[in-house]
Amino acid sequence: MFAKITFVLLIALATRSYSQSTLRMVTVLFRHGARSPATTYPTDPHRDYPWFGGYQAMTVQGTEQMFELGQHLRSRYGALIPSNGLYSAERMYVASSLYERCIMSAQALVASFMVPPDETINILIAWQPVAVNVLSEADDNLIYQSKPCPKYEELELMFRKNPSEEFREWVKNGTEQLEYISKHAGMAVDSLRKLALFYDAIIIESYTGLEHPEWTAPLYPERALSFYSGYMRLMYTPTAELKRLRGCVIISEFLRTMRAKRGGTLDPDRSIFLYSGHDLTLVSLLNSMEMLDQVSANPEYGSAVAFELHQLSSTDFEVRMMYYDNSSVAVPRALIIPNCANPCMQEDFEQAMDHLYVEDFEQACSVSSAAVRLPFRQGQKLFTTCECLDSMMF
Repeated sequence: MFAKITFVLLIALATRSYSQSTLRMVTVLFRHGARSPATTYPTDPHRDYPWFGGYQAMTVQGTEQMFELGQHLRSRYGALIPSNGLYSAERMYVASSLYERCIMSAQALVASFMVPPDETINILIAWQPVAVNVLSEADDNLIYQSKPCPKYEELELMFRKNPSEEFREWVKNGTEQLEYISKHAGMAVDSLRKLALFYDAIIIESYTGLEHPEWTAPLYPERALSFYSGYMRLMYTPTAELKRLRGCVIISEFLRTMRAKRGGTLDPDRSIFLYSGHDLTLVSLLNSMEMLDQVSANPEYGSAVAFELHQLSSTDFEVRMMYYDNSSVAVPRALIIPNCANPCMQEDFEQAMDHLYVEDFEQACSVSSAAVRLPFRQGQKLFTTCECLDSMMF
């Protein structure tokens, strides 16, 4: 019955007309473009592959992907761009995590999103500078989410001490692969962190079109992708409390700007918000909203989720959520917002997301104890079978 209802809702959402004339504001969170692996392993046949920019760098393909995504976003949200076609901090905000691949992705995207009309800017190329605000490690509670949150660390530690059966099974499946991989990789793969780095290498090599050695056949793609989907979901948002603390900031920001936009008090009165992030950023957000089952558990390069605010009448405003599965998708697909009817009116959306709304992040992250241990991030062994993953974001 649930599957039938979901199918009917999807058909209804897909067939609804879209008009830029009703659009008042959009917030887009996207994953960076394709990158090179974080590292390699001794027996890797592609150990000497000439990665453009070295390890962990965005590739030429990644730049092309983000430029393409910018074109698609312009096609849908171009009506929000100032009439003169020029960038203005009063109308648009672009932010990125501190990683170069995210900064470069934002730059490539806005290069196509903000192409200036010939008559408005006199430079030799069809391009204009657009400010990309890079969030520092100490202050980023939005994209990379590196800002300390003692409450999150406390809840995380509690979960590690008494994990769910699903988490235990994921750890067990991961550790069962360590001996086999160590035997063939030419190095000791003796922790889940090292397993993640190994899978990072072979997943990206496959994406690049490089062939794997035969001994990886039992591992890729099923085991590798399953491990990654478990990593991004179970390591960061395995409980309702942890979901709230990782998903609250961007939802709260959208709710605040949405209310201010509707009330005419948004200052500056921006209509476009673009955030350049990671696959984990998308997974954490959608998992906190109980919407991860509607998208890929392993978001592709150039995937994006958009929050749209539409004005249907003088008093009625609707919230729509759209998803780009990758940068080649010209028309995004509508997502079903839990506990919100179709159309999802602003008041109903606010009520549906009330459990994620946080007025004061510092207060939400506070704990009664002044000292909070951080064994997970320091790599302390919480299980006798493995060393848990460090805080890695791919």
